[in-house]
Amino acid sequence: MVIDGEFAATLRAMQRQGNTLSAVIRTTWDGQDIEPLTKNARIRVTEPHIGLVAHITARELTELLKKSDISNGFANRFLWGSVWRPKKTPFPEAMPEEDVTRIAKVLVRAIKAAHRPGELTMTVAAKEEFARRYLGHLTVDYGDVAGEATARAEAQVVRLVLLTHSWISRPRSSLFI
Repeated sequence: MVIDGEFAATLRAMQRQGNTLSAVIRTTWDGQDIEPLTKNARIRVTEPHIGLVAHITARELTELLKKSDISNGFANRFLWGSVWRPKKTPFPEAMPEEDVTRIAKVLVRAIKAAHRPGELTMTVAAKEEFARRYLGHLTVDYGDVAGEATARAEAQVVRLVLLTHSWISRPRSSLFI
């Protein structure tokens, strides 16, 4: 898990001659092993699973995300979100203690679950629902820049369902078992 408070700096670094960060991100997102070609201190990452939370302004993203980053699949490996403040509050109220406790318990369950190896598989009902949506709007080719940047909707949906499933104690639906 990587938290990047200045994604603009990352995008600028990717523009440097010989920088392989875009390829590394694409390769690891696809779950492929990576082994950088170095002479000394060789390392290898097997079965990678990465998460990146990055912050950038819309203007910086527009200026720094190159067309090749969109067309080569770099951009569509991200789940883009636009966040803004609904109101400005100079002295926000503290979160209620019961909410903090509830969230802490969920985090503990998620951490414990992460230490139990195994593969999550879709139930029959989940497969049917996913197939319906997959053949519906999830795989529509919009043929424009926005379409290219969001072309992995089906993979993003599976990831979101897995995240949602791990954050609730009893799933409201039987998407995964």
